Amino acid sequence: MGVRILGTIPAPLMFGSLIDLSCILWQKTCDNESGACLIYDNKKMSRNLLSLGISLKVLSLIFFFFAWFLYKPPLPSIDAQTHKLNKINSDSNSNSSTSDVPQCCAKFNNKNKIAITKL
Repeated sequence: MGVRILGTIPAPLMFGSLIDLSCILWQKTCDNESGACLIYDNKKMSRNLLSLGISLKVLSLIFFFFAWFLYKPPLPSIDAQTHKLNKINSDSNSNSSTSDVPQCCAKFNNKNKIAITKL
């Protein structure tokens, strides 16, 4: 939810303020307050919006590469390793005996889990 708040609230406010900065002529109300913009400077608006879009894209790329640089993959769990070894052993048992596996020996513990050790 925090990501949605950070992603949806600031962007319209930033783009809206840049659109307001490119206004040349503001409408005056009866109370002498400014109303809606009547005329925009198109070149200034295009430069402002392009620069904001590029700067936000560069900022997102910096954060992406920073996260990519700091990412460390999780270590595989013991259960996942045991599952892979059980599958390997069951495949090797269907084709040949476990003694045919080169340079390793299959040991079974009391919970039917396999541990492969080198000879």
